[in-house]
Amino acid sequence: MRYHIFYLPTAETDMREIRAYYQIKSLPSFDKVAASIRAKILMISERPMLYPVYAEDRRFRRAVAGNYLIFYVVDEENESIEIHHIWHGMRNISKELRPPRA
Repeated sequence: MRYHIFYLPTAETDMREIRAYYQIKSLPSFDKVAASIRAKILMISERPMLYPVYAEDRRFRRAVAGNYLIFYVVDEENESIEIHHIWHGMRNISKELRPPRA
């Protein structure tokens, strides 16, 4: 059974930024990167608990797709997954995931 996948606006923005980066740098491999990310998200939908909880922010699980990290939340009750972020692994993830100060 597959869980339903929902992309949050942040994840959609992340994918647009990844595409734009590849276009600006004239890198030919965006389609391969996007296919790798899509394949990993399909795997997440089939086995969402396979990937570990992210130790630095336990709200999320993290899966690796090539050089990219996919941060997601599982809702077991509704059999759904929210994709929150898709970031390059060289990014300062700890800083990015820090909750905003009130």
